[in-house]
Amino acid sequence: FKDPLAKAKAAAKQAEESLLAAQARNDQATQNARAALDEARAKQLVPAQTNMSTAQVEVDAAKTKLDLAYKAREEIQRRASNLATKAEQAVKHRDTKASQIHETEAELARGRDRETKLDAQLKSAIAVEARARNEARQALSSAEGAKAIAQRREALNKTSGAVRAILDAAARKEVSGVRGRLGDLGTISSDLDVAVSTASDMLDHVVVDTTSDAQQCIEYLRVKGLGR
Repeated sequence: FKDPLAKAKAAAKQAEESLLAAQARNDQATQNARAALDEARAKQLVPAQTNMSTAQVEVDAAKTKLDLAYKAREEIQRRASNLATKAEQAVKHRDTKASQIHETEAELARGRDRETKLDAQLKSAIAVEARARNEARQALSSAEGAKAIAQRREALNKTSGAVRAILDAAARKEVSGVRGRLGDLGTISSDLDVAVSTASDMLDHVVVDTTSDAQQCIEYLRVKGLGR
């Protein structure tokens, strides 16, 4: 009985040892396989990592470009918004200016109308003033003419006695060389009579031929007591 049991134990131990050896071989094979797998993975991972790094660089560059594009678009949108605001303000300013220009033109037209009316009033006033001045000149001329006539008549009254005495003496041949009164020797039109009479104080003088005739007339007036 002991021999079979020992044999069984020995066989079991041998089987156990074989199992352990097989397990050890299996563990070694597994370890070797894992090492080989790790080596293979490492060999494959380096290019993959390299490719991944390159791809990441490209992704980062693309992202940077995209960010720049977004920023550029935002800047363009901002500028477009500013331009739209400025355009709107320009339109409002243009409308305001147009309204101001329209109002200015209307005011200018009203000013021109007032200027035309004032010009007509001024012309009318100038015409009225001209007529008034003309009437004043005529009145003044009439007044001066009347004054001149009055002065002439007064002077004539003072001198007419001596003039008539000389003319009468000449008619009676008491004095010689007498031609007559200066105002009677020429013809003066009626419209110039006042002006000529006013301008000339010598119309009532007596015209004689010679100085001796004049002395004779003066002596006659002295003798008659009519003057010197």
